[in-house]
Amino acid sequence: MPIYFSSKKKVLHTLLIVLAMLLVSCGGGGGDSSSGGGSETSYAGTYTGTETWTVGSPVASVPSQTETTPLTIVVASNGDVTITDVDGTQYRGSLTGTSLVATGTMPPITLPIVSCPAMTVTYTGTVSEGSITGSLSGAYNCTASTGDTFKVTLEGMFNVKLQSAAVTALGVEGTKRSILENYVRDVLGR
Repeated sequence: MPIYFSSKKKVLHTLLIVLAMLLVSCGGGGGDSSSGGGSETSYAGTYTGTETWTVGSPVASVPSQTETTPLTIVVASNGDVTITDVDGTQYRGSLTGTSLVATGTMPPITLPIVSCPAMTVTYTGTVSEGSITGSLSGAYNCTASTGDTFKVTLEGMFNVKLQSAAVTALGVEGTKRSILENYVRDVLGR
């Protein structure tokens, strides 16, 4: 016995079939768009290179300080990004098309003479075949034991290349964190 559908049921049935076909053809994918999940990227891999950053403050008697340190960026096949700096601090984000954005937190600086709450650092960049270039920025808002407040800024650029094999890290004197701590001491004149 044949099954007959009313007009509404026929339209609904057809619509469901079309939707199912669309969902299957789109592939679904995992993750949400904010994490880069769900779409494959041809830029997946491990990128290594350097970041050159400058730490500064509005205190005129303390000149800014510029350092170059190693940087590693890992782009997963789904577009998720993990950036690891010289201190081992990780910044997480995503790659959308060729645009990279990642954020993370540098730990607070707490010394007997000053307290600087954790700093959020943001990396933004552009991926081209075999390399990623971009900038980074953040700021500590510090309070001296005297109650005076001041800002210490972190700004810089990075350039990393896609690696096909392990690369030896660059030798540097100190880490980003130790350099920032010493700079904060210099701002206070101690």
